[in-house]
Amino acid sequence: MIKYSFITFTFGNTRLNNLEMTLMCAQMHRDPDFEYIVVEHGERYSEAMAKKYGFKYYNAGLNIEMSRASIRNYGALKSTGEFIVLHDNDLLFDETFFKSIKNASEKFRFFYNFKKVIYLNPEVTNKVRKNVVHYAFGAKVEPHDLANCRSAECAYIGFGGGPQGGSFTVRKDDFMSIGGFDTVYKGWGLEDCDFRLRMLACVGYADYGIINLKLYHSWHRRFEDKVVENEAIFYSRVEKYKLLIK
Repeated sequence: MIKYSFITFTFGNTRLNNLEMTLMCAQMHRDPDFEYIVVEHGERYSEAMAKKYGFKYYNAGLNIEMSRASIRNYGALKSTGEFIVLHDNDLLFDETFFKSIKNASEKFRFFYNFKKVIYLNPEVTNKVRKNVVHYAFGAKVEPHDLANCRSAECAYIGFGGGPQGGSFTVRKDDFMSIGGFDTVYKGWGLEDCDFRLRMLACVGYADYGIINLKLYHSWHRRFEDKVVENEAIFYSRVEKYKLLIK
């Protein structure tokens, strides 16, 4: 039985370059204890790419609303692992990534797969894309290039410390027990913050962790399509969630 399911996702054709770099990264550092999944909504832009790099491919079609919450839930349902690793398609990692997840899963039921993110600028992203092996997907970029890139310790930091999105691992049965991501959140924005607090309420701080790893964010054009209504939903709930976390 597969113990871990690494799942990344994509909408349309806007970030295929970022997706391909992440798939190449996973292929190079592949671990036999993981299955590798790409989930897409709508058009099948990434199907051939997923198969090229040895990923299972699932398309949610148009039967579900296009949102990060719904497509992540779809990927979790398709997975067969005891743990699911939900990973944004623009985050690159080094050779320690999968081993670190396996080690952390012996201690925690829910944990984030990084403590720091290096945001590669457009020039460095293009340099890495042209020679991914040499630059180890951003992990071995020259210091003078990294000096021009922004870094963030505990990126997306939230209540209780630690990240709120990007890349995390959770026991599948815990994920399912809270209903996964709440699909009341449309498009994207704060659905991951909501999930994190509900999952902390489920497992408690004793079973929650953060891996001390760096991830490398490949540059892409920023999309200002976050749904403003999501903020009202989240902030109406957050105080109640805090009371439930032990």
